[in-house]
Amino acid sequence: MPAEWKSNRRTGIIRLDDINRNFLRTINNFIKDCQQGVSRQKLPEFFKYMEKYISEQLPVEEKYMKEYGYLNMISHTSMHSLFKRSFSDLKRQYEKEGESSKVLIAAVHLLTSWIVSHLNRSDIELAEYLRSMTISKNF
Repeated sequence: MPAEWKSNRRTGIIRLDDINRNFLRTINNFIKDCQQGVSRQKLPEFFKYMEKYISEQLPVEEKYMKEYGYLNMISHTSMHSLFKRSFSDLKRQYEKEGESSKVLIAAVHLLTSWIVSHLNRSDIELAEYLRSMTISKNF
């Protein structure tokens, strides 16, 4: 289930758009690797990238929500917290089991759930809001 970069994902904030575009490209590549059967070897790279995304990139999104007074910020950041906990659980499973099929399936499930429940809904709503705010601040 690839998630495409479309104009409805654009926030008008270059840094945030670059982060989101890169995230989509990275997870799409990982899912494609899974479909081609080379994903187990990619798990260490996947975990490294996701740790960076969670520790560096989600806070950037949260910064802009706060800066622009996003009304659904509490709900949105709660989803981030849940995702962080789910990823931590997955990482513990990976540290315990290594590059197992079970870890791989859990990683793909986490990503596809995040795409469906967050990127395709909440992040698009946030993007619409930020676009409207950045346009109004530019005038």
